[in-house]
Amino acid sequence: WAQSPVWKKDAQELTKAGMAARDAARAKNFEALVKANGQLVDVCESCHKEFKPDLPTEGKPHQPH
Repeated sequence: WAQSPVWKKDAQELTKAGMAARDAARAKNFEALVKANGQLVDVCESCHKEFKPDLPTEGKPHQPH
């Protein structure tokens, strides 16, 4: 997976969203933290759909689109 361009993009986006969440928490900025959380969930869902489609996230199985 590490050589996949999709994996690399997801990993970069996960890092970026995690840093945004950290910064928002440090600043005690609730709105920014909620936004960063949404970004984290989106990246996790995207990666799971691509690389682990049978593994649920947030305890929920994926719904086919």
